[in-house]
Amino acid sequence: MQSSLRRTIIPRLKRLKRGFIYHFQKATLSDEVFICINQKRTKGNCNARIRKDTEAGEFRKDGHHAHNHPPELDQQRHVAFVNACAVEACISSDPPREIFDRIRRGYPGLLLTYKDAMQRRIQRAKRSMQPRIPKTIDEAY
Repeated sequence: MQSSLRRTIIPRLKRLKRGFIYHFQKATLSDEVFICINQKRTKGNCNARIRKDTEAGEFRKDGHHAHNHPPELDQQRHVAFVNACAVEACISSDPPREIFDRIRRGYPGLLLTYKDAMQRRIQRAKRSMQPRIPKTIDEAY
């Protein structure tokens, strides 16, 4: 019996690991590479990376580079909140403001406001789940 649920992949989510925040950098045949958000020279030039094994789903340290900054514990809850809003937007058909308010109740100590950027983020997540617009008449039928 096959499940009718399909796996949803939201590519813009940030990964959280032990107080540090990573962005997706690239995918190889066997794993995915994530880099520290402070990798740019203006943000501290941190060269830390982790790899995620695509088969086992395990994270491992890549190379010998350690973080040159303290963990971003205050930003972690904010990133988790934004990720939760994006995931909920893919599932729910509610308006963006209702999704924001519902998820915000689960993060009581977090100071957030509903701004244009959050609204656009939720709308982008909703649009990513819609079918592609056909380019030709043949694709429409």
